[in-house]
Amino acid sequence: MHVRSGPPVRRHLRDYGLRFTGQDDGHPRIAELPGHRFFLSTLFQPELAVDTSWPRPLVRAFASAAVGRSTKT
Repeated sequence: MHVRSGPPVRRHLRDYGLRFTGQDDGHPRIAELPGHRFFLSTLFQPELAVDTSWPRPLVRAFASAAVGRSTKT
């Protein structure tokens, strides 16, 4: 999803519940869907960080949610 298309598109997505919770240079970079188990969209790339000695919180949370969900089946 490319949310740089402009405010009308972002307004439409907000009308359906999507929340833009992070930005960079005034452009949305993080979107969340409240009430969904794990819906998070980001244009940040934590895997490209200089320090790779520890997993980033976003990656850790996603992995934890995936493991938790896989053990419930």
